Amino acid sequence: MSANLVGVSPPTIPQPRQVSWRNRIWQARWCYLYMLPTLLLATFFHIAPGAINDTLFGTIDHLPTLLGLCGIAPSVPLHGQDFAPLMLGGAQPSVESLFLMDMVRMDESDIQNLGEWRGVRTPRYTYARQVTASSPRPWLLYDNEADPYQLTNLVDDPSCAQVRAALDAEVDAWQARVGDPGLPGADLMRQLGLVELWNERERLQHPHAPQLI
Repeated sequence: MSANLVGVSPPTIPQPRQVSWRNRIWQARWCYLYMLPTLLLATFFHIAPGAINDTLFGTIDHLPTLLGLCGIAPSVPLHGQDFAPLMLGGAQPSVESLFLMDMVRMDESDIQNLGEWRGVRTPRYTYARQVTASSPRPWLLYDNEADPYQLTNLVDDPSCAQVRAALDAEVDAWQARVGDPGLPGADLMRQLGLVELWNERERLQHPHAPQLI
């Protein structure tokens, strides 16, 4: 998930974001640009009302940022960045990419026959690759500047081979950074020792057709 930092004057109350279907695709599971962005609304004396900052801000950045705003040092190392200095009028951190993923096929992704995937969002590109039992398979590559509606998948375009290789390496770097082995969902559950909890969850969620491991 990526976000824009938006300055909101105190009287402003944002309306709830509507969750909807578009092209019969459920938003939470895919990596398309119109599904990923959300707004991070913030009110601070240092942020002018209506100001917008389009830096990439991911879900993993929420905790370090909130801790930073509270003046609390993390008790353990965190993968995300602390954006508190930016919100308090300081320098903007450099963000080269956000890590995107759907680690386990379940619920909406199972209904849509969407397997596990890993990817990155950079200021210009969105790239994703499918997880397989052998090696990752390049899946989607979009140039969000030239193609903001993501109508043209460039993943097999020979002219984009270097871009794809660089983004592929970026996914590798993210997986190494967060300790993601890139396994299919069932294998990941086994490695994490979560099979029993997963099966219990499936029996509760889908009593008529549980996806048991």
